[in-house]
Amino acid sequence: MPKPKYNFLLVIFLWGICLNVSATDPPKSYFQQRTDYLITVQLDDNNHSLYGQLAVVYTNNSPDTLSLLWFHLWPNAYKNSTTGLGKQKLLLRNTDFYFLNDSARGYMDSLDFSANGEKLVWKQDSVYIDICSVLLPKPLLPGDSILIETPFRVFLPDAGISRLGHAGQAYYITQWFPKPAVYDREGWHAFPYLDMGEFYSEFGSFDVSITLPKNYVVAATGRLQNEDERIWLLSMAASSKLHRNSLINLKDYEVPVSSTEFKTLRYVQDSIHDFAWFADKSFKVMMDEVTLPSGKKTEAWAFFTPAQAGLWKEATLYVNKALVFYSEHAGEYPYEHATAVEGVLGAGGGMEYPMITMIGESGSLMGLETVIMHEVGHNWFMGMLGFNEREHPWLDEGINSFYEFLYMQKYFLNSASYIAGMEIITGEVPFAQRAEREMAYMYQKRYNKSQPMEVTSDSCSPINYIGVIYEKSAFVFDYLRHYLGNQLFDSLMMDFNNTWRFKHPEPGDLAEVFMRDSLAKKTSWFFNDLVKTDKAIDYKIRSATFDPESKVVKIKLINKGKIPAPMQFAITRVDGSLSKEWIEGFRRKTVVEVGSPSFASATIDPDYLMPDVNRSNNYYRNSFLLPKTEPLKFRFFTGAEYAGKTILYWAPVPAWNGVDGFNPGVFLSNYSYLPKKFGFVLMPTYSFRQGMIGGMANMTYRIHPASGAIRHINVKVAAQSFGLGNISIPTRYYTVVPQVNMQFRNNNPQVPDKHTLSLRLHQITRDYEDYNMAAEMYQKKSRTLSIPEMVWEYNNNRVINPVKTIVSVQNAGEMLRASGEVNYFINYNAKKKGLKVRFFAGKIFNPPAAGDKYASENLTFKLSGNSPTDDPMFNNLYLARSSSNSWMCLQTDGSEGGFKVYTILGKTWNWLSAVNLETTLPGKNPVKAFVDIGAYQHNNSPNPIEFQADAGVMLTVIPQVFEIYFPILISKQISETGELNPGNYRLNYDNLLHRIRFSFNFRLANPYHWYPRMEEFIGNF
Repeated sequence: MPKPKYNFLLVIFLWGICLNVSATDPPKSYFQQRTDYLITVQLDDNNHSLYGQLAVVYTNNSPDTLSLLWFHLWPNAYKNSTTGLGKQKLLLRNTDFYFLNDSARGYMDSLDFSANGEKLVWKQDSVYIDICSVLLPKPLLPGDSILIETPFRVFLPDAGISRLGHAGQAYYITQWFPKPAVYDREGWHAFPYLDMGEFYSEFGSFDVSITLPKNYVVAATGRLQNEDERIWLLSMAASSKLHRNSLINLKDYEVPVSSTEFKTLRYVQDSIHDFAWFADKSFKVMMDEVTLPSGKKTEAWAFFTPAQAGLWKEATLYVNKALVFYSEHAGEYPYEHATAVEGVLGAGGGMEYPMITMIGESGSLMGLETVIMHEVGHNWFMGMLGFNEREHPWLDEGINSFYEFLYMQKYFLNSASYIAGMEIITGEVPFAQRAEREMAYMYQKRYNKSQPMEVTSDSCSPINYIGVIYEKSAFVFDYLRHYLGNQLFDSLMMDFNNTWRFKHPEPGDLAEVFMRDSLAKKTSWFFNDLVKTDKAIDYKIRSATFDPESKVVKIKLINKGKIPAPMQFAITRVDGSLSKEWIEGFRRKTVVEVGSPSFASATIDPDYLMPDVNRSNNYYRNSFLLPKTEPLKFRFFTGAEYAGKTILYWAPVPAWNGVDGFNPGVFLSNYSYLPKKFGFVLMPTYSFRQGMIGGMANMTYRIHPASGAIRHINVKVAAQSFGLGNISIPTRYYTVVPQVNMQFRNNNPQVPDKHTLSLRLHQITRDYEDYNMAAEMYQKKSRTLSIPEMVWEYNNNRVINPVKTIVSVQNAGEMLRASGEVNYFINYNAKKKGLKVRFFAGKIFNPPAAGDKYASENLTFKLSGNSPTDDPMFNNLYLARSSSNSWMCLQTDGSEGGFKVYTILGKTWNWLSAVNLETTLPGKNPVKAFVDIGAYQHNNSPNPIEFQADAGVMLTVIPQVFEIYFPILISKQISETGELNPGNYRLNYDNLLHRIRFSFNFRLANPYHWYPRMEEFIGNF
């Protein structure tokens, strides 16, 4: 297309008109639509389906004329794996839905929209089949209403998929009817059903009639209108209460046959935006009455199966405690009951609906209470405050998680089981509850992968959805509450809840309450920086100097972060007394004066209130030596960071290998659960057989650019030394590998792509035995190699058909070794079943001449890959280096040609290529079949290209760590080399046991290696 030409003056003129229009066009004022439902539905428990009739009065309170309405048809999300739900399931690494049988899926059909008896034109969205638009018979004017009717049928999916469904004849009916989407100041909010990222619905009234077999026990949103049914439920509750202490978990119980008689239950409720119901013939029932702080009484109900009866017998108490707690902090509960239901839930531990919540299987009393109170709390932060959870999930999950945190502090702070659990996670770190909340967010932040709290749920990575939306939000609201003071904070939140109850508040509405001019303390740093951005808080104590004239200690504080947040600051004196104060935020630096000569130490954020990304610079003591270093403390293996201590983690290392023998050592590190800017791991060992010290070491410095193409840079030095052989005299090898690893930024945090570029310098020193003719004895000599290497890696760790590509270029003297490999897994139509395809190709340019030190190091490409005798760069760890006559010499790493059988063929200074195939077999077993095909040509060889192959079966003992290969078929030429070398252990192909090879990846099995690279094992999100 040719480049358009514009008249410059015309552009300026039109621009001015646009600016004038936008300047005079005021933003729309707040409005809220209304939906009033009349729904009748019948359950067919033979076909697991619903037959319903919907009538909804839609009232247009907007200033706009509407020509159509958008509807959610959320059961259609279960229809196939290409829906929004199906795609997100794969993003969350859940393949169950992808491989689900069609009979277990669900959908909605039989729709026939009409208005006043006139059929309406409607169509499904072109992208998402769980959304449709309905064309109105005439424009709906502001202030007008329209009655929309339609029949509908829902085939219910298996309950374990998400939230809607059935488990046998137990029914969980949620997001089940055609529902108008929200229309507000921003327009229509018609979006697909998702697990991660919830809902946004219009307030109104519901009148719902449910017909089903008579012996079903039903729990539902709304007020039950059938007095006889209520009496029956109360009698069941009275019986359960009478026998409460005898209730136990009965995993095997008989489900009654459905009654041939039917009943119709009617529920009504105003001022809600959704309706859910649950039916099970085996439900047990509990009911207690609770008195709210105002004196108003309401009811707490619990419905549960015999399988969870022992665990759920106090469930109504948990509901009661939650109702009272939230009423005290966020406004009184307005409805007549709150109900918790036990059920099968495929989307998290619990899910909230107005007046009712479904709870998945819980493993403990504390776990059940925590989930129940959290989900009951959503009656405030979702139920009464109708947030747009898809656009602003932190308003819903974050604020509610904050109140869960307050609840846990109130009821579990001194609980022995809770304290024990926190000690396992955080060790002796004070304020462990806050440290535990902070870790999930801080882990991502340290790796430069976190996102702002104000992020849409469908653009948030899965790990950030937990670490930021839930945990960071809860943590920083607790921080804000401490800063403002409990009384002021609680009054502001109460004001917000009372002002916006049964409405649709947005983040700005909450911020407006907290940033009123009447507040003495400003909170713009919170809503503008902590919420809207991913900026970091990082304060540092630079120095402390005593001023002899003023007799004060001047403490200089530096803001290394980007947020001028207030900080809690503590001074400890030599007599042990402690004083704390709040210091208002600042941009660059400030000075705090301590008017006491008895100053001992100073600490930023002593109570773990703010998410400071680097607590190691928050401490200063009045010491001539190392004033910024906290006292040293040892802790076993790992734990949470402790700002008041310098912690050295340790663990014994009971190592052994075939050369060094028993090779014990000690593991030392400064790594906590969270990555550090500078981290180290030391593992010195001592070989009793060789009488030598060896081991491994690793030091890493991390750089995280704030912007640009590179997400983070690791400057690293790795070293190791172990025994090499002991024929006449002990020999060892020593490697030092300085390297720079760069991971490039992925602009879409939901896509698990990872691009890395590594620059390494392999410094390799190895001992070897040299026979001294004059002395008539072997002498130990050493040879050092220096090999630069560049490695580019692309890893798309998607759960279906993942692919990984590696390109490596090495320079050894005048020689250049270039290789590449692609690993691709093709999924079959079954979970964890598929074909692994690996392609490898390598070429050596300018190979070394005979006698060159690089030639003697066997830097050839090898059809059989690296093994104990053929790993010249010492990239791997082997049970016995240089071993060739015992079972330990059968170890391989699957590199280069990747052949499972060992062969001396295919060691080439020219080029080599190979295809390695591995396929899973039918049934649940760890056995796979493999085929390897390779081609190669020797340097300056007159022979044509040579081909080799092997095939057999393999046993996966520990995936990616320990595998055993059984080559059954091998090429004739490979077999003939065994006949020519009858004394070679590995070439004795006639002995099937000698054909067997195995791989053992010590780098994955050994915590030393994965400890500083934890992000690779957490995931790529």
